Amino acid sequence: MQEGVTAVIISFNGRLHPGECADSLSGQVDHIVIVDNGSDDTSRLDLQRSAAGKDWEIIWLETNLGIAAALNIGLTAAVRHGSRWMLTMDQDSVAAPDMVSALSQTLSAEPSAACASAALPGINPGGSGTMLRYAITSGNMVRTDVAVAIGGYWEELFIDGVDLDFSLRLRDAGHNIYRSPNAQIFHRLGDRASRIPFHSYHSPLRRYYIFRNYWALMGRHARRHPGFAARLTASHLVQLVTIVIFGEQRWRSLAAIAQGCVDALHNRQGKFQSSPPKPAHS
Repeated sequence: MQEGVTAVIISFNGRLHPGECADSLSGQVDHIVIVDNGSDDTSRLDLQRSAAGKDWEIIWLETNLGIAAALNIGLTAAVRHGSRWMLTMDQDSVAAPDMVSALSQTLSAEPSAACASAALPGINPGGSGTMLRYAITSGNMVRTDVAVAIGGYWEELFIDGVDLDFSLRLRDAGHNIYRSPNAQIFHRLGDRASRIPFHSYHSPLRRYYIFRNYWALMGRHARRHPGFAARLTASHLVQLVTIVIFGEQRWRSLAAIAQGCVDALHNRQGKFQSSPPKPAHS
């Protein structure tokens, strides 16, 4: 372990997943903090049972404040514990037994690194660290002082794009992000797996956030990072095409996307207050 590591796991209606994630980090980090984002009673009970007899700190939130706010609460806890490093994890991620050690080795080998990211299975296995433009939240180890200095996580996004914004602001502040190829993490991306290239299954509500926050990210970063803006735009256009062709809830998803774009136009951010609109078609 490198100069004190606090693992921060964000849980929301995860049943047994947060406990499995925390168990995979046992012995790898100095502190384990689970921020529960207003889960239902069943998931809260499952988490309490998983934590019984274990030295985990659980912070219970009464309502879902979003991933960014929960990460900021976890960052505050990491600072309170005096940790130099914060490891952020999604509830449905499981760390390999040597993941934190591998992340620490990458950080030690790259003096300019303020952040190291674990590798998903099959991506860049072996070898030395590679500099990244941005990294996903799960399996990401970042210096706590740097995270605080850049203002933490952008809470108005609520969920999607939080990791992209954080990574870009980290780089804008002169810091580097490295992939740690030997740090393995196992992570389920999307509401469920898809065998269709470039397509993942998300609920209409999730599509709302993805496309609403696209405009927020473009407004903040497009001028300084034109390459990022071009890649993000291309990605969203591809998503639209795959939703139209393959989407199981295509009309609800398209209605939610339209609502997200309208809300972005009116600078409405944070948590969506009601269900996405339902069009006449189903």
